[in-house]
Amino acid sequence: MAKQNVRITATVCSMVAVLICGAIFSWFPVLHGWSSLLLTVFLAIVAGVVLWRYVLRQPNPYEDLEQAIHLNEIVPLYQPIVHSDTGELYGVEVLARWATPEGELVSPVSFIPLAEESGLIIPLTRKLMAQVGKELPAILTARRTPFHVSFNFTTAHIQSDTFIEDCRTFIRQFPPGIIRLTAEILEREPFEKVAALKETLALLQAHDVTIALDDFGTGYSNLNYLNALPIDLIKIDKIFINGLAENNNAIRLIDLVIDMAKSLNLKVLVEGVETSFQVDYLRQKSVDYFQGYFFSKPVAVNELALQLGKDATT
Repeated sequence: MAKQNVRITATVCSMVAVLICGAIFSWFPVLHGWSSLLLTVFLAIVAGVVLWRYVLRQPNPYEDLEQAIHLNEIVPLYQPIVHSDTGELYGVEVLARWATPEGELVSPVSFIPLAEESGLIIPLTRKLMAQVGKELPAILTARRTPFHVSFNFTTAHIQSDTFIEDCRTFIRQFPPGIIRLTAEILEREPFEKVAALKETLALLQAHDVTIALDDFGTGYSNLNYLNALPIDLIKIDKIFINGLAENNNAIRLIDLVIDMAKSLNLKVLVEGVETSFQVDYLRQKSVDYFQGYFFSKPVAVNELALQLGKDATT
């Protein structure tokens, strides 16, 4: 609707430009010859540019996303992560949504692939980190233990020259000891320069940043990365537990993944937890953390503050 309004406005402006041109000729009859021709050409060019830019040209999704990032329309939601044994809040995963001028929250499925393809994912993530750094400190002042804040980082961002400083800048927005950043490594692309990546992740660990391997089992060479990289935690993708029920193959598969992680002394977080059976079974397997709609959907910062308040009184 907003884009349609812009196009209507642009069309009206172009018509006004033509009317002004006619009015000038009627008010100033001395404008003849070359003066008249130059003024006509100038106003025609202005009207043509406006018409092309806002009316005739097809919308460019990359430009729309770039503008949305610039205007801070990409906003954070927070999905709580809980301790498996107590149900207390361990932290949150920060999830991006596109808040349109019409008030709609657009799913990341609609724009994150576009951001990754276009290279806009790095400025998008930086903006998201900056917004979280403004929102969260005020609601975490009563925390007795560090609150874990997770972001998804693409391989392009992790291997960029600015990644370490981006993480440090985020941490500096909080009083010391209030939060612990978790860097979730996405595997939609194969890693390059594994030795340099290992060095970067080890440096982050030295600054108390937790390294998590996201969507374990769905990306590139998971077992290779577990062996080659300094990983603290794996996030088991919800596809492994979607069909989890008594006496089925899903149980055997999830058992293998959890047992392997435990043998490597890795913490385990299971995503997409939605049923009491899943919770009970995974607790028996000594999974460390849960994330999913059984506990909470992604929420805005004000709702997160209420959950933190309830957590502090239980």
